[in-house]
Amino acid sequence: RLPAFAQKMRREGRLMEDANGKEIPWLSISHPANVQFEIDSILEMARHAPLDGIHLDYMRYPGREADYGPAAKKAFEARIGRKINNWPREVLGPLKQDYQIFRQEEIHRAMRKISQAVKSQFPDLTLSVAVWGAWPDCADAQGQDWPVWCKEGLIDWIIPMNYTDNPDQFAGWLDLQRAQPGVEERLLPGIGLISSNAELTPAQLLQQLDLVKQRNLKGVVLYRLDASLETRLYPYLKIWK
Repeated sequence: RLPAFAQKMRREGRLMEDANGKEIPWLSISHPANVQFEIDSILEMARHAPLDGIHLDYMRYPGREADYGPAAKKAFEARIGRKINNWPREVLGPLKQDYQIFRQEEIHRAMRKISQAVKSQFPDLTLSVAVWGAWPDCADAQGQDWPVWCKEGLIDWIIPMNYTDNPDQFAGWLDLQRAQPGVEERLLPGIGLISSNAELTPAQLLQQLDLVKQRNLKGVVLYRLDASLETRLYPYLKIWK
């Protein structure tokens, strides 16, 4: 969407790639300049706007197809202490498990740096993160082992995107998430009112809110804000207790 910026990132080797060397239009988490860019952007916003908090999204890989670009290769080689001549075949084969752990650690590293920067300079600023709710699958697929962030106290709120119209699935996700160390007191489940997974009716919304209330969680985050929320669903929220 910003061609000049994309071209600059491409020239500097800061974008992700898939295993076939095809560019993925995401900034590689393994490039130090990208993590610093994120930190600098957050701190700039905090300095110039009266913010109550910072909410992070896309703190993950787009999926199992990423990242096999030059920045990831360099960082993984530094981790294992040797060059990999047959890239990416080795990390898709005999080193696959090691590479999965590496991907998770790259996200952890970035989260630790972001958290430390925000909390040291703006200790009253709330830090929240949107995550995939289907843990632990997301730790493998997206490199997003987010219970670690709660256990280490890196964030104030974790917001799993529990987007479904199936109440049993929603309840199962809640119970799985609550059971992880350090998560329950930081858990604000995301309810997908209108998402690519489903569009909830007022009755379905109230049912999911009741499932949250039964578990004495702190609250919820509703996705997404648009006109239908106000006209179709908000009247039910006003009378819900």
